Amino acid sequence: MKTIDKNDLCVFEYFKKPKKYPIEEFGRNGITKLFLSFSTKYLHPNLYLIAIDGIYEVGKTYPVIKLHLFPNRKMVECEQVAKVLVKRLYDSNIHLPPLFSSDFGPCPTLIIPSMPNTKSDDVKLYADFLKKFLDAKETLKMFKKYRRNRYMRIRLDFSYMVYGDNVNKNIYESISDDEAIELAKILLTKNKTELPAFFNYWEETANQFRMHHIPDIMDLEEFMKWFDLIFGVRVEE
Repeated sequence: MKTIDKNDLCVFEYFKKPKKYPIEEFGRNGITKLFLSFSTKYLHPNLYLIAIDGIYEVGKTYPVIKLHLFPNRKMVECEQVAKVLVKRLYDSNIHLPPLFSSDFGPCPTLIIPSMPNTKSDDVKLYADFLKKFLDAKETLKMFKKYRRNRYMRIRLDFSYMVYGDNVNKNIYESISDDEAIELAKILLTKNKTELPAFFNYWEETANQFRMHHIPDIMDLEEFMKWFDLIFGVRVEE
């Protein structure tokens, strides 16, 4: 196996405390995705993105942004968590873990790794990431129990949050190493089935907010403009 020259690796400077970043500036010149997670757990859909604000070009320094999207704009967050000097090689196993220490809400139900890696074991990397979530084991159980009915799984996740004992963090069981690997494999391969459910859940949540006269709603149309930006689809003005 060819040894990686550390001088060829991107240089990340991680911030001890995130800085607010103007959301209207983010993505003006394109973005380079590093990590993307979706969750339909419990009460509302959440999207978390870690990305370089700009198109990846060797020799340039860029802000590294963490974006949290939610159907209520008041809970949307855009923060700079690091900056990066881009070099020839990027390795998610080296560069992503320090960015995983912050809050990512409830356990993801879909993970999309985006940046090509120098050498990467995505399953092991994201299994370690999933261990931080108190509800990871419960998420795995729900995926296995409702393997063919994702909509029922989402409904029951919501019911457990509202009515069940799972709201008590003390009763969560820790996920084992093998279970975390099993869950990571599921979440890394479910985008074709989970994304439609996520979009439906987003629209339904926005409609519920509207019915209850909650202001500052990010509806599905607005969310899809962000989704198109994240996945490099040109959005017409």
